[in-house]
Amino acid sequence: HLPMQYLILQCFFGQCRVSKKIETLCYGGLFLLLFLPHMTLNIAWVNAVCSIGGVLLITNIYEGSFAKRLLNGVYTYMIVALVEVSVAAVFGYLHLDFMEQETYFSSFGMVVLSLAEYIVVRLVRNFKNLHDDRKLSAGSWCMFVGIPMLSMVLYVLFYKQPHWKQGELILFVVVLFVINVLVLFLYNQQIRQLKIQQENQMLELQNEFQSHQLELMSDSVVAIRKMRHDFIKHISMIHYFNTEKRADELEKYLENLQSDLGEIGKYVDTGNYVLDSILNYKIHEASQYGINFTHEINVTGEQQFSAYDMNILLGNLIDNAIEAVKCLEGKKIDLNMNLVHGKLYIEIRNPYENVIRDGERFSRNI
Repeated sequence: HLPMQYLILQCFFGQCRVSKKIETLCYGGLFLLLFLPHMTLNIAWVNAVCSIGGVLLITNIYEGSFAKRLLNGVYTYMIVALVEVSVAAVFGYLHLDFMEQETYFSSFGMVVLSLAEYIVVRLVRNFKNLHDDRKLSAGSWCMFVGIPMLSMVLYVLFYKQPHWKQGELILFVVVLFVINVLVLFLYNQQIRQLKIQQENQMLELQNEFQSHQLELMSDSVVAIRKMRHDFIKHISMIHYFNTEKRADELEKYLENLQSDLGEIGKYVDTGNYVLDSILNYKIHEASQYGINFTHEINVTGEQQFSAYDMNILLGNLIDNAIEAVKCLEGKKIDLNMNLVHGKLYIEIRNPYENVIRDGERFSRNI
């Protein structure tokens, strides 16, 4: 069943975190783990333990949390097991003894099993959201893990009953299979709903950023119109102070004028609307806590960034920095962004009051 297990795991996981060579070696080890007990002992419970253990081990080569790997490993084993016992029941293998050596074999049954496995793999591939590593609630995760495990327990308990007829056993196994497929469908739909929910949250956040950016731009336009209206008056006053040699008053007047100009240009203006909207919103938020937010950004408006990705990445980085400094005396955040050879480098520096452990060294206010 190794090809089927491989194909189903590809449906469950989006990316392998090891090289292709190591992946091949791992699947070679899984083959030996399944093949050797089958050829030497061929006892049902030993084969089952090796199979589920091997599937759970092989999930470690894929990206994903421990909870996701456990859940997907259980489902992979259950799908393979239920397909196998369904075909076995159809061909009259009704009374499997889990403690004795297996002796039943059907060449035609193996052909039908391969065909059934292919159909099931095609079915599972229609669940497009399974490889998405969204965090499920504890209750949902327990339900999605518990149902396939309970199905296997029920199968083991009922399969050994001597009064089962072939038709009844086939119906029982098919019902278990359908239940697990439906639960897998619900699992796929829940991941889809979580994905949509997170995307909607990001869109709402992006709209909030853009609304704030528009407010800043509107305030700037109003301020510029006001200064343009007063421009002639300012020139006249500067000329008067200069003619009358009143240098102190001229300097004070220019300082006030510069302060007004500074208020107009205090927001970030890289020309990149995605960055400007996020940074202006976050800088304004930092100012509410009295944080001195300095920045140096070498990015042009020609660069295209995903608003969704930048909301998550840049928003979380600045949120963490604000959270770290908002209760300190020296409230300061320094942001540097540079685009080098098509790669965006982001550096944020801020003080921090707790102890940070770096190897064997301890430091404060990093």
